[in-house]
Amino acid sequence: MRRFFPVLKAAIKKNRRLYSALQRVGPFYRALEQGCRKRFPRRYPGMDLRPREEKKNAPLKRRALVSYLVHPFTISPGDPMFYRHSNIWQSHRIVYILNRLGFLVDVVDFRDKGFVPKKDYDLFFGHGDETFLSIGRKLPEKSRKIYYSTSNYWRYRNRAVEERYAALSLRKGIEVRPLKMIPPIIEDVLSMANGIIGIGGEFARETYAGYPRVIMVDNTVFPDGAYDISKRDFSCSRSHFLFFAGDDNIRKGLDLLIEAFSGLNAHLWICAFIDEPITRLYEKELNHLPNIHPVGSIMPRSDLFYEIIDRCAFSILPTSSEGQPGTVAECMYYGLIQLISPACSIEVEGFGELLEECSIREIREKVTRWEAMAPGQLRSMAQKARRVAESRFSPAAFTANMTAAFKTFV
Repeated sequence: MRRFFPVLKAAIKKNRRLYSALQRVGPFYRALEQGCRKRFPRRYPGMDLRPREEKKNAPLKRRALVSYLVHPFTISPGDPMFYRHSNIWQSHRIVYILNRLGFLVDVVDFRDKGFVPKKDYDLFFGHGDETFLSIGRKLPEKSRKIYYSTSNYWRYRNRAVEERYAALSLRKGIEVRPLKMIPPIIEDVLSMANGIIGIGGEFARETYAGYPRVIMVDNTVFPDGAYDISKRDFSCSRSHFLFFAGDDNIRKGLDLLIEAFSGLNAHLWICAFIDEPITRLYEKELNHLPNIHPVGSIMPRSDLFYEIIDRCAFSILPTSSEGQPGTVAECMYYGLIQLISPACSIEVEGFGELLEECSIREIREKVTRWEAMAPGQLRSMAQKARRVAESRFSPAAFTANMTAAFKTFV
């Protein structure tokens, strides 16, 4: 793998045709995959994920409907894809928790607009907007309706995103429009719901000020015995910073990082699908600067993933709005020191620093300062990041926190 990595890097940096092809195929595949899910949504009635003996001894007397994701139930826990995203395991775990609380669970996709409830559910736990409203209006008044949030409050989120895109448009002298905005209909959803459970921390919860019953649950990372952070060479890795994120690069601050690192000696490793506006506006930086490395989307726990985190001491994410990014928790688990925005909704005292302004100037100043820190000091912080991830973001912590959250409503 170590011999393959420079070849991959060279192909991405120098072969523009290959790089462009990968950029084109990525969104096509996503659109096809999402379109199939929307057109042919699966439904999973009567789910009980408890062990066999527990099923015998404690029959389920109440019914719950979960409208979130169905594709995780096509992936078995033994499949490497099971850990591609935290929401795959969490989807299974949410059903299991509700089973333990006495509910037989029906699961539908939150994009399944054709679903019509035929039962008087005791509990409805849903994500999205139009489907939530459609289902919620058909349920009896006694049904407890809980909205599942994976983002900040929509007005806060949209405003933060608009500001980021407007700032980029101003810097570049060309209008760049946001890729996705949350529609105002979500306000009707929040008004209908008896409460909100979300993925996030205190920052995310505060964006929902005015809603009395809002409970945030930390994200999840999973144990991985294949990687040893003690072997990292911090004298070399302290000059390398990892941007590991999902789509909507501008919302997450990739444009700011590219501009900041273009004036530095430190290296930026971009492990994310790169959106069209970024490839168009930063063609020179992505293809010709020796310290900016556009790797593309990578699978967690793959050989390439391990190769890159070996090289880096830091992960950096100046996002404008999140619920709580699982990629940050994942990087903490692998001992990466955090330079993140407050919008990540994760406290990093003792193993990182917040990018309070998320300005290009601030990013340059803090990257330069952290790059100069002693390897021993960085190693100590990396170990603390790992310990926090193992405790705060463990599967056991998610199970306990989500169970407690549900109990407040049922």
